[in-house]
Amino acid sequence: MKKFVITIGLIGALTAWASATVSKSKISPVPSTPDEKIVSITTPQNNSSQQFKIQSHHFTVIAPNIILAKQVADEAEASLQRICDELFPGKADMILQAEINLWANEKLYRIHAPQAPLNSGGLFTPSKGNPDNQRHRIDLYLMTNQVSDPNVLTEKILTNILPHEIFHLVLWEYFQTSSAPDKPWPAAIHEGLAMLAEKTVDKTRLLLAGASLACEPNQSPGNDLPLERLLLAKPFDKSTNAAVFYAQSYSFAGFLLDKLNSLQYINFLAQLHSGQDINHALQDVLDQKDDPAFMVKLSNDWQKHAILQAQIIRALQLYENDNPLPGQNLTLKQNPPKI
Repeated sequence: MKKFVITIGLIGALTAWASATVSKSKISPVPSTPDEKIVSITTPQNNSSQQFKIQSHHFTVIAPNIILAKQVADEAEASLQRICDELFPGKADMILQAEINLWANEKLYRIHAPQAPLNSGGLFTPSKGNPDNQRHRIDLYLMTNQVSDPNVLTEKILTNILPHEIFHLVLWEYFQTSSAPDKPWPAAIHEGLAMLAEKTVDKTRLLLAGASLACEPNQSPGNDLPLERLLLAKPFDKSTNAAVFYAQSYSFAGFLLDKLNSLQYINFLAQLHSGQDINHALQDVLDQKDDPAFMVKLSNDWQKHAILQAQIIRALQLYENDNPLPGQNLTLKQNPPKI
């Protein structure tokens, strides 16, 4: 299984790692498939502009113009195939038809996806949460800086937001629900895995994760664990720093997947789905049952991993700044968190 993980080598490999080997699978958008077609053009009552609809093999995409609809359809198919190939082999066709709405602005996005959290760029809604109860749905919107060029999607939508929401869709469809009704998964597991399904590595998140954990002492039994706090956190509670939550979730998910093979990964998710807590689920798949100090060890190992990862990224950024490639003048756009 090609993992959505970040691999840190020794000193000799660091420069290559900075530029290319912070490895994730990257698949170019698939070409248009024979069954992709324009099925209709509609005009919503609350918007004077036309909405174009394209139907691909797995998705019906509705967007302000045909170029945007096609871009989203192509990238959605590519992301679905990549995620299923790497994490759920052979399961791409379990998605029969899902609807993707690309709204012209955030105002329309909020009208049609009122349950979307503030500052979100996209939202996945399972079929049972839709008014018509017929199909899964993903809502996105064009960012403000795209108004001047209505035919171009920002890289963030195609490489981050869309694959992120498609992962939530695949996870839901694989288990027919995202978690046991009475024992929902920790939000950090959901969001961390979805961030790893994005096509680009977010070094800013990894820097923030390491910086936030560097302030924490190593833990011992009976003390409050950074990992336990993360697993209990809800990203949009007032008491939660959302940026730190997402950064740490991203870091922990990568650390976790690095410890599991493909069968262990699926087994772990299945146990979470059945209502098992993460402590017992991980001990079971790693064959380390009945270790009372397991979560302490896991938290400490993750903390060390995250701090080291951030230190290496920081060192590489400083190296690149001091040693630009020929013809380039590289400068740090902002000061990364101190580690």
